[in-house]
Parts: sequence; structure tokens; C-alpha cells
Amino acid sequence: MVTSRLIVVIFLVLLAGCNSGSSEQRAKLLMAEGNALIEQESKITKEWTDEYGKVFTPQNRAQFPSNRDWLRTQGDRLIPLLDESSRLANAAAEKYEQAREFSSSDQERKGIALYASSVRKYAEINELLKAQMRLASDEAIREEETFNEKFMELMDQIQQKEKEHEDQLKEGKQLLGI
Repeated sequence: MVTSRLIVVIFLVLLAGCNSGSSEQRAKLLMAEGNALIEQESKITKEWTDEYGKVFTPQNRAQFPSNRDWLRTQGDRLIPLLDESSRLANAAAEKYEQAREFSSSDQERKGIALYASSVRKYAEINELLKAQMRLASDEAIREEETFNEKFMELMDQIQQKEKEHEDQLKEGKQLLGI
């Protein structure tokens, strides 16, 4: 996930360098603001992904429900980081969408729109991750099998969103010739 986010930043820096004129200067400024937000978001993502990978392992999930309180506590610690990551991703996407309005060609506008949409996928993925973490708080789930089944259903949805992100990123690159 972090690698994809860095690719978006690099792309937008390159695109910003290709524009000229007053409208293009405004687009550059907006893209630079979006890039700065993505850089912040990437740092936060690195923080929570390291911790998430340590907490929600198959071994720890196999101990559910005996470790319910521990999983809940760990998830509760990570959720604010996911919220901040989503806030930054959405703010960056908004900057890119604003920059798109100053773009000189339909193809470039569509490419930038796809990039903005791919960044918004981060927030959608974060919501699914939070849903995974909140499974530990669902008192209706009383056995490891049900917990893991629901966890993996959400993982499938996360993987689908990641594929959508990658597809949009690829198509945006093609439209922009990078």
C-alpha cells in the first residue's frame, strides 16, 4: 500500500513540472498541497500497518475469544490512526480534484481524476480495516471460526478495493503517458 502511495506522489510531482501558465501554476500549487498530504498519510500508514501486522496475525485470531479484550484494545489504539490516514487521503484527493479543473486537456483531466479516485480508495480500505478491528468488540461473535470467517470476508473486500486502486492508478498512468 505504501509503495502505491509513493507512486502517486511521484506522478503528481512529474505532472506538476509539465504545466505552465497561471492556471497551470494554480494546478501545481494544488498538486503540491495534495502531495504533502499524501506524504503525511504515508507516514501514518506505515505506523498502523506495522502494528496491525503484529496484532491481527492468524495465530492471534486463532486465540479468539480468549484474547478478545487484548484485540479490542489494540484495535482501539489503531482506529484513530486509520481515521487520520483517511482524513489526509480524502484531503489530498480533494486537492487533486481541484487541480484537475486547471488541466489543459480532457485526457489529462481524466487521468488526474483516476489518480484522485485511487487515493480515495485508501479511505475506503481503512473503513474495512476498522470493521475488522471492531469484530473483537462484537459480543455476538463467540467463537474463533465465526470471528475468522468475518475477518476474512472483510479481507476479501479490502483486496478488491486494493485491486480497484491499482486499476485506477494504471489507467491514470496510461492516460497521462507515464
